[in-house]
Amino acid sequence: IEYVMLEGDTTSFECAHQLGKLCENRHLVVNLIPYNQTDVKDKLRCPSREHMKKFQNIVTSYGTFCTIRKTMGADIDSA
Repeated sequence: IEYVMLEGDTTSFECAHQLGKLCENRHLVVNLIPYNQTDVKDKLRCPSREHMKKFQNIVTSYGTFCTIRKTMGADIDSA
């Protein structure tokens, strides 16, 4: 499962528990993808690394393998 990390409701710790419960007892991998902010005039932002780590720990607590993707391309406003 690819899960884009955007600051807001979808990265709340409640959502992390919901995601963990959905993945529980299944052979799934969850990849948390940090949002790369660009110069586009939007209000989308990536949560802090600390927040993403706690989100990851919650999902993992349900027995699901969960990674945080390494950010690449932020310096050139890449996706």
